Amino acid sequence: TAAHSCFPNCSLEVVTGLRREGDGSSLLRKGDRYDRVELGLRFRALRPIAADDEITFCYLPDLDLRAEFRERRRAIASRGWKFVCHCDRCVAEARAFLATARAAAVVEEAEDDECAV
Repeated sequence: TAAHSCFPNCSLEVVTGLRREGDGSSLLRKGDRYDRVELGLRFRALRPIAADDEITFCYLPDLDLRAEFRERRRAIASRGWKFVCHCDRCVAEARAFLATARAAAVVEEAEDDECAV
């Protein structure tokens, strides 16, 4: 199986081909009318993947992966996916965001205490 990640190790490609209109034969001859059909999916590694690593790709190919984790999570939710991304990248960014917010709150509280004196 493959899972979503905001730092994917694979890209997903839709494999297409041509099929002769009508009988579905794969042999095309000059003058034949044909349909473009989806034949399957192909994963392409974006970097080396160890044998025990999970295959990951971005579920939303048009998602701007440079965006902040909250924006990426909003984009996933707005498209109807019923999950909150907990990939390693989102978790690390969320922890850093919370640590920064907590540090700012402590500084603000200390400044308030100084002003009250």
